[in-house]
Order: sequence, then structure tokens, then C-alpha cells
Amino acid sequence: MSRQDEAARWFATLRRGVLTLEERSAYEAWAAQRANRAALAEMEQIWASLESAQRPAPLHLTRKLMLAHSVASM
Repeated sequence: MSRQDEAARWFATLRRGVLTLEERSAYEAWAAQRANRAALAEMEQIWASLESAQRPAPLHLTRKLMLAHSVASM
């Protein structure tokens, strides 16, 4: 498993919010390496940028707007 894959797995596990004692111990051992922490930080940045990205309008609203525009331009 690549470092990025491991970081993604730990990111999802940490977002779950509850870790078993075994998971906590494994995470702490994994996070002891600077490169692993950096990979996790990169995953957190990607997640934050996705959360802040504009979401497209729902499809049904997009269709209504297209229909309204085509009727208005007649």
C-alpha cells in the first residue's frame, strides 16, 4: 500500500471520530514518521478544498433554468 493510500485510510478512520485502542496505537506508530504526517496533511488539504468548492446546481434546477431561458428567448 502506498503512503498516500495509507494516509487516505487513516484520514477516513480519523474522520469517523472513534478509534479502538488498537487503531489508536497503530495510528500513533504510523504518524511517528514525518513523511506519513505530511501525507495525511496533504489529504486534509485536499478534503478542505473539496468541501469549499462550489457545488453545481441540482440537475432538476438546471433543466428548469434551461427551459425558462429557451421560452424567454422565443
